[in-house]
Amino acid sequence: MMRADSQLFPLMERIGVRHLHVGAESGSQRILDLMQKGIKVEQTIEVNKRLSKFPFIIPTYNFFSGVPTETKEDIKCSTNLIMRLIKDNSRCLITAYNQFTPYPGTTLFDLTLKHGLKAPQRLEEWISFDQSGFAHQSPWLTKWQKELLDMLYVTTLFIDNKIESLFVSRKLRYKILRLISILYRPLARLRLKYHITFFFIEGRVRRLLKGNG
Repeated sequence: MMRADSQLFPLMERIGVRHLHVGAESGSQRILDLMQKGIKVEQTIEVNKRLSKFPFIIPTYNFFSGVPTETKEDIKCSTNLIMRLIKDNSRCLITAYNQFTPYPGTTLFDLTLKHGLKAPQRLEEWISFDQSGFAHQSPWLTKWQKELLDMLYVTTLFIDNKIESLFVSRKLRYKILRLISILYRPLARLRLKYHITFFFIEGRVRRLLKGNG
């Protein structure tokens, strides 16, 4: 998208493009280089600013954390970038702050093996490789880091307008979900911005809804 000329985005609007999913992944250049992403943090910021000029195109950014060697400062770079993207383009969405989930054949998978991951030996064991909760299977993460990543996953679901824009049904449960999203958003942004994990009852509610107790 950095190479796109001035005619591409207007053309995309005219032919009906409404969402662009962008793999921002991290706000830390060190982590981007580690995963061999091949982009610069500044490019994500620039693309987002360009897309803010086209009201019919909603950029949706993906992020994840939990990579071996990732530090608190690296994660802070990512949450700062998320807040920057929302500030520069109020229509942009954050899919979720997923938890790094390694898969065979990648450089990062080999790195996780060096940091204590026991690779599944049977096909059924891969079922537990879930991007919403893999941090709890990552031996290189501390208890605090796991709690932080749980908090970031939940809060990013509510820090923007995706609940209101994607769940438009008039059924009562969706009306309640939209109301919860609006009311919870200020707290979600506060938690994400300052990495506040204290009294994180939202995580408990999520586990109950998933049936994990």
